[in-house]
Amino acid sequence: MIEKMPDFLGTMDVEINNIIEQELAKYGITLLKSKAVTEFIGKDSFVNKIILDSEEVINADIVIMGTGVKPESEIVEDAGIELGIAGAIKVNRQMATNVPNICRW
Repeated sequence: MIEKMPDFLGTMDVEINNIIEQELAKYGITLLKSKAVTEFIGKDSFVNKIILDSEEVINADIVIMGTGVKPESEIVEDAGIELGIAGAIKVNRQMATNVPNICRW
């Protein structure tokens, strides 16, 4: 798996990322982090090579693409609500923000 960001699950905390990465490794899945795909190479609509921004070439049998999300949190930040990992709204165990009477849900 190729992940552009330094963490596979960018909006999750470090502990969750570590657990998921360990599980992937148990199944022989290699995770390349902080790498971006710049090109797919193939023939007749089939991809057989992936070129990374580091110019590394990865052989491929199949490509499955997925994109993540980046929170649009400018309005939240302007309201004084504290942001957490990856710009998401930071909440406590009760899902409350640092601003009284404002909850995430």
